[in-house]
Amino acid sequence: MFTYLFPGGYKLKYQNLVELVEASSSDEVMEILKKGFYGSIIDFDSGHWGNGFYHYVSHVYRMNMRLHTGTIAPMFSYMALKHIEIVNLITIIEGIRYKLGSDNVENFVAKH
Repeated sequence: MFTYLFPGGYKLKYQNLVELVEASSSDEVMEILKKGFYGSIIDFDSGHWGNGFYHYVSHVYRMNMRLHTGTIAPMFSYMALKHIEIVNLITIIEGIRYKLGSDNVENFVAKH
């Protein structure tokens, strides 16, 4: 399995990868992720992991737009932020389509 994984990187070190691959259950994987950097940006207990991820990534994209004005990073960041907005619009439309309550739909919308 290690052959197919990216090498350890900025936030996920090699030892963490080893622990994740060797974990015997999904609960053990969650505990490993909660202890690391990702535990501080994603609320694993809510079941809506994408929201925490999109919130963090949106922050990074906005920082790229402000700090790297002389590069192509602002364009990529802008496109990624638009992608998140499109995902949110699709989520809202699907919530209306399936007649979900606004509180339920709001849980799935990525806030940034």
